[in-house]
Amino acid sequence: MRSETLALKPLALELAGPAHGLGGLAGPPFGRLLIVPPELHLAEYPLPLHLLLERLQRLVDIVVTHQYLHLAAFSFPPPRPGRSGAPRFRREHRKGAPYNTPPGLAKPLPPNNLGSVMAILKIARMGHPILTRRAEPVADPRSGETRRLIADMIETMLDAGGAGLAAPQVHVPLRLFVFRVSPERASGGPEDSPMPVTVVINPELELLSEERELRWEGCLSIPGLRGAVPRAPRIRYAGLDGEGEKMEAFASGFHANVVQHEYDHLDGILYPMRMKDFSLFGFAEELARAEPQETGQ
Repeated sequence: MRSETLALKPLALELAGPAHGLGGLAGPPFGRLLIVPPELHLAEYPLPLHLLLERLQRLVDIVVTHQYLHLAAFSFPPPRPGRSGAPRFRREHRKGAPYNTPPGLAKPLPPNNLGSVMAILKIARMGHPILTRRAEPVADPRSGETRRLIADMIETMLDAGGAGLAAPQVHVPLRLFVFRVSPERASGGPEDSPMPVTVVINPELELLSEERELRWEGCLSIPGLRGAVPRAPRIRYAGLDGEGEKMEAFASGFHANVVQHEYDHLDGILYPMRMKDFSLFGFAEELARAEPQETGQ
């Protein structure tokens, strides 16, 4: 593959003003690979880089070489309408509330000086290497970058109709996930009642039984497929919530299932890797025709 390295930090700062003239950079000398240096921190220089990448969109493949660089990139201003393949954004419309307050966060997000937006992030699909690596602990659970990531993950999960989403699924290798338990999936027991969107940072998980039950699961990273996965029927989990405060809970039923599923993502485990019987694995539509089943994500 032909590729060249493009040093963005000085180029973005010098050329951000006349960004409309950057189309010429996409010629043959630059190939198809754009490498972002770790030294460039978007928290300091977000707008110049955004303008640069906007002009190079669909002309290069972007490789982010620093996880915190990727983290800080989630709250760019929305792209111009009509650009195919561009990420979708939702603006905050409530008067008197300049920043979004997603479910699970008691406080509004910190200002980002780029307008009030939350991004619908691209979800990694099975086969991407980030889904099979162990995630790193969140160093600062109360930082603005972490709070923006949480807000964007919640927005992405709700937009996709999922029950849970882990940070590695949106290409961020950090130990963080969000989930919810809808009324139709809850059994109604004291440890499996409906739950609003819940944030768990740097979680710990304890399986409280040697017994395993088969639970039908799906995954936003494995679209269209379902499988029966052996899961512990009861668990204890702990960590930090969306405010960085300690939290602990016991769970059973679907609540226990979704937490185990999302926790696995943080260790680089996809649900097919847990399966024992692959006759219980297939496309959701075909499984539904044969026998309707409860599904996971």
